[in-house]
Amino acid sequence: MAASIPKTYSQAISHEKSVDWKKAIVKDISRIEENDVWVPVKTPSNANILGSTWAFREKEDQDGSIV
Repeated sequence: MAASIPKTYSQAISHEKSVDWKKAIVKDISRIEENDVWVPVKTPSNANILGSTWAFREKEDQDGSIV
């Protein structure tokens, strides 16, 4: 199964399971916003901005079935 997991956001939104990946992305962003994990700010001109990336995986139950 691991071979079918997208490695990038672009792969996730064009994946055969893109509907599921998009739902998970929206859910994650909603949780971040609800918990005030980040706040949009204006970037200072001398700022050194760190990049970020999505990490995708499929969750499995105790039997190894995808949940």
